[in-house]
Order: sequence, then structure tokens, then C-alpha cells
Amino acid sequence: MANTLLFKKAEEHLVGGVNSPVRSFNYIGREPILIKKGSGSRIYDYDGNSYIDYVLSYGASILGHAHPGVVKALSSALKNGFSFGATNLKEVELARLIKNAISSIEKLRFVNSGTEATLSATRLARAYTGRNRVLRLKNSYHGHADYLLEEIDKASIEEVFKKSGNKIAAVIVEPVGGNFGVVLPDTDFLKRLRELTKEYGALLIFDEVITGFRFRYGSVSDIIGVNPDLICLGKIIGGGLSIGAYGGGKEIMDNLAPLGTVYQGSTFAGNPIVMQAGIATLEELRSKKYEFLEELAGRLAGAIREEAKKQKIDLEVAHYRTIFSVRFKEKAKFQAFYKKLLKRGVYFAPSENEANFVSFSHTRKDIDNTIKVVTNALGEI
Repeated sequence: MANTLLFKKAEEHLVGGVNSPVRSFNYIGREPILIKKGSGSRIYDYDGNSYIDYVLSYGASILGHAHPGVVKALSSALKNGFSFGATNLKEVELARLIKNAISSIEKLRFVNSGTEATLSATRLARAYTGRNRVLRLKNSYHGHADYLLEEIDKASIEEVFKKSGNKIAAVIVEPVGGNFGVVLPDTDFLKRLRELTKEYGALLIFDEVITGFRFRYGSVSDIIGVNPDLICLGKIIGGGLSIGAYGGGKEIMDNLAPLGTVYQGSTFAGNPIVMQAGIATLEELRSKKYEFLEELAGRLAGAIREEAKKQKIDLEVAHYRTIFSVRFKEKAKFQAFYKKLLKRGVYFAPSENEANFVSFSHTRKDIDNTIKVVTNALGEI
């Protein structure tokens, strides 16, 4: 099969044959599929198989793959050059769109990935407060540099602040978790965290790399009613291309060079190609009804939950608005379930720790077909 041969070739040149560990399918216990192209709600491998895609570049492709409006915008932008190492008006326009959509952002800075966004935001917090400790919650994920942060348990947050609150620069948190399965927002906890950080002069950073523009046109912070000092963004705001951003109030953001002393630069940040993809995506999203995504995700998540209950299969479906995850009590059953989905043309995230997403290219028929596949797969494991 082409996929098998191509993955062997990939292993010769790429570490583990991949550029991100989850793509290896190690969790599934089989070789991965290699993707040749994507269109709308579907992706296609090198053996000619098509799959209804619920990974969507881990949430980045909210309009679906190769959306005509984004493709047209990119085709136009490519004619004028790729990257200049100088400011262009496309980055100004995308920044304006983001600012207008998110109430707590007065200024922002573009970077190239979510990891860069969270890393840069925590550096800025340290400089602004003159403190070094940055806390993150257990089982959260803020990019592959988050080992630099101090991990704490949610239950111990009050005690940590009482003991050493004057040494804490910031707390960074995913308001809705998406990297340990879907973790629903704990609004009471987030409100208390906002009170604690204000009381002790620390910053509250929301990592909305996944959630920004995922549940509404804007941030999840405006849904739950908690305004952080800094917000980190990525994925959707780049229209499927590599991007990150972090923003907040002027008083904090103006500590970045050239206005302040915190140096953070980049060769490719704000390049007109990514900016144009982001602009086209956000302009398209402004007229979209997120209730449609909620309907699709809710139907699918609910059907998985009900079918598992009917067949007495021990699994947990975590669902929030437009995202969901599935976790089996036994890993072997998830592996068997996943392989049966693939065989029948449904592509879920190849790890129970990852979220699944729907796009505006998905249809009710896609969901109907997926429910049939899920029902059969659960009946066979």
C-alpha cells in the first residue's frame, strides 16, 4: 500500500517519520496515514481513501479544508511577495479585526505559533511584574516550552498564593481545556483565580490558542465573563497557516520593544501570506452562525454517549459547544474503536488526550454517516 511505503520513506528522513509526535499513531498502535489533500470536511490519503475529518489541523481549519474564499485570498496575496521583514498593512488589518472581536485586547503582537505566543506572554508577564514565578495547572498544555513553568494542582492555588503570592508573576490557564481531552470551563474557579491574581498583583493569562474564535466570533473569556490580562491566540486566526498572537491592555503590551525593554522579534511574524489567510477567515466567520457547529458537535457527542450506554461500553464523552473528546476506560478498546473508524472513513484525533472539532464545511449528512460508523464500530469492539 502507498501509505505503508511512504511512511517508511518518511522515517528515513524525519524523526519518527513525523514532525509532531501525535501524528505517529503510536497511541493507536499502527502506522499513520499520510494525507495527500483536503477539501471541505474531508481529507484524502495516498491510497485514495477519503475520511470525514474531525481533526481539522487540530482545530485550525474551522471553515474546512481549502475553503474557496481563503484560497482566493491567498492566490492574490502570493503575487505580491511572501515576507519582507517589514510591516505591511495586512498585519494591521488582521490585528484590527481581532481587537474588535475581543474586549480585553487593546494591542497585540503576532508570532508564528501558539507555543511562541504563550512563551512570549509569560516572558512579558515576568518583565511587567518584576517577578519570576509563572504557574500552570496540572494536565494543562501551553506549547512545548511549558516545562519552563511551575505546575500546580487546582486545589492548591489558594495556599500557593497565600504563601508566596508576592513572587508570582502570572498564572496561565486554558479556560476550556483541549489537550487532556476536553475539559469544561470551571467558571467559579476562573473567577476566583481572577480575584487572586488581582489581589496579589499577578497577571492572569488565558491560553486561547484552541478556543479563540472556536465557540463564537471572539474569545471564550467573553462567554464566561472573566477578563484576563493577556490572551494567547493561534490556529483559527491564521486560516489554517502557522500563526500565534498575544495581546492585552496597552499598559502591559507597551513593555515590548521598541516601546519597552522586552525584546521579542521574528523574521516571519506578520508576513502578508498568513495575514491574508487570517483576514479572509475572520471576515468569513463574522457572518457564520456558531449555533450550527454546536448542533453538529452536540448531535455527534450525544450519539456516541448514548450508543456506548446502550452497548454497555465504559467510556466518557466530554463535550463543550463545538468540541468533544472520547476516552475509554481501557486503552485497547480505544485503539480498536479508532482502527474501525479509519477503516470506514472517519478520522478522529489519534489520541484520547486530543479534542475533536467540527467545521462549517461539515454537513448534517456527515454527522449522520459518522453516527452510523460509530454505532457499528462500538458494536464490534
